[in-house]
Amino acid sequence: MAKVSRLYWTRSADGSAARELISDQEYQLRRQQEKERAARQRRLRNRNQVRARRQAKYNTIRVAVYLLAVTAFLLAYVALQSSVTTSMKELANLQSQIATLKAENSATENRMNAGANLETVKDKAQKSLGMVYADSSQIVYYTMEDTDYMDQY
Repeated sequence: MAKVSRLYWTRSADGSAARELISDQEYQLRRQQEKERAARQRRLRNRNQVRARRQAKYNTIRVAVYLLAVTAFLLAYVALQSSVTTSMKELANLQSQIATLKAENSATENRMNAGANLETVKDKAQKSLGMVYADSSQIVYYTMEDTDYMDQY
């Protein structure tokens, strides 16, 4: 049996609350194993933290790219809406101009129709321009042999 120079009370390896008496070598071995386990856990924790930081960086970049894409989409949408609004205003302006021109055209046509009375035209032609009715020497009659076709000059 191993020489026990010092005795240590430790918790039982099976997890019970009862303490057991162990030798110095056993105590040193258990402490070494405990330190190795703690170092392993620390390395694992550090590795997980590095992994988590890297993942957080990638997530931040991914969110930034998504935000940039959404911002670009929204800017394009606002520009398109602005273009549509401008086109609608131009269309309304052109329709207003068409309505105004149609009203002016109708008024001018009514004025022309009112001034183009046949009696007024006849009076103006006879008095101002010297029009006279044709006399019998100016009238030419045609006789047709063939009733299907006639040239008129």
